[in-house]
Amino acid sequence: MFAVDYPGHLQQIDAAIAEGDAKQLAEAAHSFRGALSILHFNRAAQTFSELEGLGISGELAEAPSRDCPSLAGI
Repeated sequence: MFAVDYPGHLQQIDAAIAEGDAKQLAEAAHSFRGALSILHFNRAAQTFSELEGLGISGELAEAPSRDCPSLAGI
């Protein structure tokens, strides 16, 4: 299930960042973080927790792009 769903989660996050939609970023990152946590992908979950925080704070200028090293391989 995760392997099927995760590309959509990443697309939602990318779109939220591109559109400057802080609320959508927070919601999408929260959802993906939860899935990662359930699977014990703790380091990746931490990255998306930080993205969620950026969405909550509205500081999208700090959000990394997909080619950011901390998101590489996700």
